[in-house]
Amino acid sequence: SAAKNGNSINTDTNTRMKLALSCIVTVLILLPILSAAKNQDSDSIDALYKLNKLRDLELVDEQEYQTRKDQILDQYLQVKSSKSAYKHYRHVIKTKPLSEEDDWKMNVIMTPQVQWLVSIFSDAMPKSYDDTLPASGRSYWTTRAYLAAGARDPEHGGKRIAFDSDIAIQERALTHVGLNIYDGGVWSVALSLTGLADLVDVYYRNVLYTSSTGSNQFADGLMNIRASSHARDYHYGAEQISDKDLDKVPVPGNMSFVHLEDVDCCGVCCPQEPDWEIPGGFFYRMIGPSYRMKDPLQGDYGWVWRSEPAGPNNDTTTSWNKAGIIHWNDWKPITGENVWGVILGPIQTMFIRNCSHIDEFSTYEEAPDEVQFAVSILPACMALLSPLGSMYHCPLGSQMFPADKQEETNVSNENNFSAIAAYKALYLIFDIFYTGGDEFLDKCKEDVETLIEGLNSWFTKYLLPEPIENKHVISQGGHVTFEGVYEPQEGDQGFAVDCQTWGLMVLGQKFFDKHYGSKTNAYKVWQDTKELAGYYIDGNIAGVGYTTVANDTDRIWSGEWSWGAVFMVRRLAMDYKKNGGGNVADLIADEKSMVSYMSKPAEVDDDGVWMDGGLVQEDGSYLYANDRFFIPWGWYANPIGATSSTGWAVFYDFYYDPFELGGGENTTFFDEQCEGNEPDQDVLAKIRAYYDW
Repeated sequence: SAAKNGNSINTDTNTRMKLALSCIVTVLILLPILSAAKNQDSDSIDALYKLNKLRDLELVDEQEYQTRKDQILDQYLQVKSSKSAYKHYRHVIKTKPLSEEDDWKMNVIMTPQVQWLVSIFSDAMPKSYDDTLPASGRSYWTTRAYLAAGARDPEHGGKRIAFDSDIAIQERALTHVGLNIYDGGVWSVALSLTGLADLVDVYYRNVLYTSSTGSNQFADGLMNIRASSHARDYHYGAEQISDKDLDKVPVPGNMSFVHLEDVDCCGVCCPQEPDWEIPGGFFYRMIGPSYRMKDPLQGDYGWVWRSEPAGPNNDTTTSWNKAGIIHWNDWKPITGENVWGVILGPIQTMFIRNCSHIDEFSTYEEAPDEVQFAVSILPACMALLSPLGSMYHCPLGSQMFPADKQEETNVSNENNFSAIAAYKALYLIFDIFYTGGDEFLDKCKEDVETLIEGLNSWFTKYLLPEPIENKHVISQGGHVTFEGVYEPQEGDQGFAVDCQTWGLMVLGQKFFDKHYGSKTNAYKVWQDTKELAGYYIDGNIAGVGYTTVANDTDRIWSGEWSWGAVFMVRRLAMDYKKNGGGNVADLIADEKSMVSYMSKPAEVDDDGVWMDGGLVQEDGSYLYANDRFFIPWGWYANPIGATSSTGWAVFYDFYYDPFELGGGENTTFFDEQCEGNEPDQDVLAKIRAYYDW
């Protein structure tokens, strides 16, 4: 018993010693943790104190204050925020010549938006969208947002269609790899502003100037990205000129167009030959790096692509495709995309990269490559000039979507506004730098003057043919018969937000109020646009959508089109300040409000899809829209990163108006980017006089 008691005592002692040691170890472990926690408390409070002080000193604005405060609180509480990890930066990389022989080079400016625009460049071309969501790494096409909304057929009342239908596959595949050449123009100007015009050259020289993304059948590519093919026919304007019969133009940039000697030859060994002159037709609105397309959901093959009798595809140009290879099938030459991607974008790029210093030229051979390229579509532009002065939207054979039985007489005011901006920019280059004497260029300059005259006539008479939603707003367009009768657009295609924003941005308040002041004025058009399609947060204007919607809960927030609204209210504010009238303070407030809301980080769901916040994803891209929405003029808006939205954000960094050569009277570009190569003041004076700044 004693022995047992002794053992018990020893056991209790050992237990107590172990417990004591355990407590000591625990304390030793917890002390640094508690100390760190105390330090973290102190650090977090100190960080909040400093942040408040910076705000009081107005060294950070309210938006940055809120963003940084949320980051500090989330880190302290160890909460994973649903908000984007987006952080803005602006790095200026100074470029210095390595030797005396080196030419001046513009500084490179890197922001998250510029970095994203560089990242979507591949196969010698950018693309219009990135359908991978940066917050999750998932494909948008596998998210709840897309799968629940589904694909729909606008030609049959928006009826839901199968995911493996041709319409659904085409949208996904084209979005995944395609480039709308308007987006290519935006991309070019944005990168040129930030000192990256050399990268733009890769796209121009290897794709646009050659009119091809690849002419070898084994290597793949679109052999001809102009609407001039043995497989299809297009007929332009009132005279219905065949694409093959348009006046020929030299291939720009001392390039050649390579094609098959025998168009019926099929195989990797088919002989090819170059041409140095080609018909001056339009490019297709969309291009891609390859003829074959991969659907992000379905892969390389689709049963609806199978040609008859193996499948339902009755397209006689692809009768070979009985296996159902998914391939490029968007062959639409559209005016708006062409004037942006072929004239306005390249001409602005040329002017920007040289800070206005362009050598005079007297012959086609001496003309800059960008000028040679721009004039290469003038035969098509002239053929599409309507009897009333507007541009026709496309040649017959384009197969508009949704279908238009009179597509050859369709007119779009958005196309018209883009066109006159492009023609004016090209005219100024001719007027300032071309000394005359070249028969071909003399004809080009005359054609540009004719196109400008026609559009000016159209704009003075036909923008407000009838009220829309009981409001005097600018019509989307309609039809102009070959006999010269205007038939305005009706129904859900009648009101387009970009016709209001781009229209007033291009024409300006003075012109618009002069010709339409008896019905409305530019300021009132903006107020009506906000009522019809504005997107509001807490009662404040955050941006705009695309058109009218059934109810307020369905309102859409577009990144690209909201930037158009931002630039438009800036233009109106400047105009009214000079000319009187309007509410300048209200317009400036709208600009600041929209920019403030748009530039906030997006808050996303588990899939990485937008659910709240602003329009900037964590990789720096601006969303095309905050939700999926079919735009009634032929394409879907999706909540994914867009070249157009992101490029326009870069324009705003420099207040650079892309519709005016040189960027408008208040651009900061020349001060920021032309140090050591200051712009020619005589050139800028001529531009100011032309635009009546």
